[in-house]
Amino acid sequence: MSTPPEQFAATTQGMLQAGQGMAQAYMDFLCRQGITQPASAQPPAMTLPDAQTLGRLQQDYAEQHAKLWMSMMQRTPDIPAEPIVALDPADRRFKAAEWAQSPYYDYLRQAYLINAGFLKRLAENLPVADPLQKARMEFLTRQYIDAMAPSNFAATNPEFIKTALETQGQSITAGIQNLLADMQKGHISMTDESAFEVGRNVAASAGSVVFGAGAGTWKWWHSKRRARRAVTS
Repeated sequence: MSTPPEQFAATTQGMLQAGQGMAQAYMDFLCRQGITQPASAQPPAMTLPDAQTLGRLQQDYAEQHAKLWMSMMQRTPDIPAEPIVALDPADRRFKAAEWAQSPYYDYLRQAYLINAGFLKRLAENLPVADPLQKARMEFLTRQYIDAMAPSNFAATNPEFIKTALETQGQSITAGIQNLLADMQKGHISMTDESAFEVGRNVAASAGSVVFGAGAGTWKWWHSKRRARRAVTS
């Protein structure tokens, strides 16, 4: 079934406005993190890309979203369709079959990837001269994009819903219990903290931490060796 040109144009226009809103929200986020300053600041720390570049990015973003929306309107339920957005085989967040089989979850997945690609290209084109600020901005952008992933939220993660149904809600109960335990401790546990004990499987001797591998690992080990010698001599 073909898509009327006027319908595609109307959808693209709506998506274009959404892209403008997303770009503004992203810039506001960077502003709060100290990367940018409001346009009224004197002097501004950074501005958006030039109008031509920004317009091209927003137009590409709108057209991708319009194509995705139209493909979903024409899709047969429960039958996987060729994605509009190229999927990274290494991205484990969307490996479950439900992400492709369900039009709802497939749309969420691809829409997220379109949004992520738009923000990445926007960040690449922001005029940041300071290398340290540029690196910090790239790091914050990755965090911002990862936080938006539909896999992070119960209502938009088919794997979460499937597990909850299979366990009759026990997986949700366990998650709430972990949340309450973390709130009592005042921090989020990334591992089973009871599995580690100082002096048994956690080192307690003095040493210097050197980032990296290879020679860096050897320097870390050698610094600990010198510290042990100083204590025993």
